[in-house]
Amino acid sequence: MFAALLPWLSSCADTSSAGASEVWTADAEGAPETTDTPGGARVAPRRETRPVFDLDADLTASATFFDQPWPSDSRLLDGRPDLRGLPLPDAPDLGRAFRDRAVETRGASQHPVGWFRTTAPLASIAPDVAVAADTSAPILLIDVDADSPERGGLVPIVAETLHADSYTPLNLLGISPRPGFVLAPNTRYAYVVRRTVLDAAGEPLAPAGAVASLLKGDVPPGGEALAPLFASLAETLTTLAIPLDDVATATVFTTGDPASELRSLTDAIIGDNDVAMVAFGTTPGGGKHDRFCALDVRVVFPQFQSGLPPFDTDGLIDTTSADFPTPLREEIAPAVLTLPRSPMPTNGYPVVLYLHGPDGRSSDVVDRGPIDEESGAPKKGQGPGWVLAPHGFATLGIALPMNRQRLPGIAPGALLGTVNPSAIRDHLRQAVIEARLLIEATQRLTIPPFVVAGCGGVSEELLTSRLDPNGIYVMGDRVGGMIATLLAAVDPSVNALVTGNAGGDLVALLSASDSPSADRRLDPARWGLAGPIGPRHPAHHIAQLALGPADPALFVSRIGHRPHLGWPPHSLLQAVGNHDKLIPTSILDVMAVAAAHPQVGTSVWTSMLEALAWAPLEPSSPYPVAANLTTIDGWPYTSAVVQVDAAGKDGQALPDAGAILTQVDSLKFQYACFFRSHRETGVAAIVAPQPLGEACPELPQ
Repeated sequence: MFAALLPWLSSCADTSSAGASEVWTADAEGAPETTDTPGGARVAPRRETRPVFDLDADLTASATFFDQPWPSDSRLLDGRPDLRGLPLPDAPDLGRAFRDRAVETRGASQHPVGWFRTTAPLASIAPDVAVAADTSAPILLIDVDADSPERGGLVPIVAETLHADSYTPLNLLGISPRPGFVLAPNTRYAYVVRRTVLDAAGEPLAPAGAVASLLKGDVPPGGEALAPLFASLAETLTTLAIPLDDVATATVFTTGDPASELRSLTDAIIGDNDVAMVAFGTTPGGGKHDRFCALDVRVVFPQFQSGLPPFDTDGLIDTTSADFPTPLREEIAPAVLTLPRSPMPTNGYPVVLYLHGPDGRSSDVVDRGPIDEESGAPKKGQGPGWVLAPHGFATLGIALPMNRQRLPGIAPGALLGTVNPSAIRDHLRQAVIEARLLIEATQRLTIPPFVVAGCGGVSEELLTSRLDPNGIYVMGDRVGGMIATLLAAVDPSVNALVTGNAGGDLVALLSASDSPSADRRLDPARWGLAGPIGPRHPAHHIAQLALGPADPALFVSRIGHRPHLGWPPHSLLQAVGNHDKLIPTSILDVMAVAAAHPQVGTSVWTSMLEALAWAPLEPSSPYPVAANLTTIDGWPYTSAVVQVDAAGKDGQALPDAGAILTQVDSLKFQYACFFRSHRETGVAAIVAPQPLGEACPELPQ
């Protein structure tokens, strides 16, 4: 299996042009002795290629930073990655800016990059070669945590031999999980490189002496901190029947938990800050629509980012400040609340919080209907509020941070369109703070009768209208879907979530060719590099660490698959479509795998099913889907990804094709029935697409 998959495992490099004295095979730690050849010449035997594992190395110096594997629990400083020795070129300051944020994270990334330097070149490994999660694989990523219910579990990986540059030394092997595979939080893992990996001469690796000793239970000088780490690895390898002497090198590390950190951050803010929703009256035109009444609302949000928009500098939420969580300033955010023109349930109207896409408006919840293909204009009054009103839902749209409604004159796409790593990360975290405060405000909201007077049908028999505090649902388009993903991972009040083309894997997303300001962010020239920056390059990794605390790809599994301890799972309908210029399908594939759920329905593109096939679950499922998965603790929940074709009648991309939640009628039918089924039965259902307006089907009990 692996002979076909990994040519660098089974075939020898061409050494015919090398002189006899250039090919070494002797022990790397000993001087080569000469031997006689059949022709009578005396040559030095080949020195064996070994991984570098120097217990005496100064890992804070650039010249020796890679002389032990990365990451490792022995390479932390106060629980955070110790990047002091990471080589950074003198010219650009971008690398240092990302590094300053990267060292604020705790533990290893949940999508960690591993680096292993060797004494001589390895056989070339292409960056698109994946290695299956199999005990016979030459490189392993293993759960070795004694307290983990998944101990001994393997994760598929991608490996490559990195090209040397100002960040990367010679002979560096880079490893990471396959795209979309996110490790469990607060869990000990190990990367293991076996001797079956070949060097450039086609010979297997010799073991690093320190690793061999540690796996046997010996403690070499300088290896005291590593001994308990390698003990857990040795025990796990033995359980898996993997011989310890097959190991060339390894590293053991513990993942961080950015979702719990964001939950704690937002909990602290909510505990000290309240916001109020002030309804000023109906929207222009009396707010009366055929299905709902629309109200103009204002919310004053506390701001926690230092400096001032657009945050080309500053933008940091400083949780270490003695004044935190005291707000630094305030912003007024316009909002629109729709109430269905139907009697209010006893507990109040259930409400769907709609988070708009890039450059959207608070009024999108009302007016972002399908784009008319002839005029190019949206059909006003047919936004998500119009779709959900017949099902009894109120909806609430809010202007997100860095929005032109809140900050007139700000550049389009400013929420993610900055080169400042503090601002990229903390724009998203500020948005989650505001969304959690907004949910709390909706749970307390009462609307006096005079505000809705004249709308007709809205709670006429009651003194006040209100929203059900236990009936909170969330949906979001693109960037709004990213924020919704982060929100649902940290707020227990969210019952169910719908996202449309929600991105993640932030460094890859922000580097995509059609992404706004991509040339400002990971353009190699800005890092002092001439070639491309791949996912296992040091520049990419420190950017990944810096943005990880707000990366939806690291959060989405906390919605259902791995909820916080004691939390029930939330159900998720993850809708994805093609033709989006901002969110490529490769990113959508990553998010589907990261959510740890299957695809349902037909495929518009096939790479998603191919990616899901690497996961330990059935990659596809038929309609309908309800309570189809269980959490790692055994709680049932509904979760799946649905592909839609965002093409018009002529087969070309729809105008604004990325906003599939407002452009594709069959998807509107699905998300309305998804929310309704949860509201009526407590179990969300993903049903087959139908024309909008059809009744939601009865589901088998």
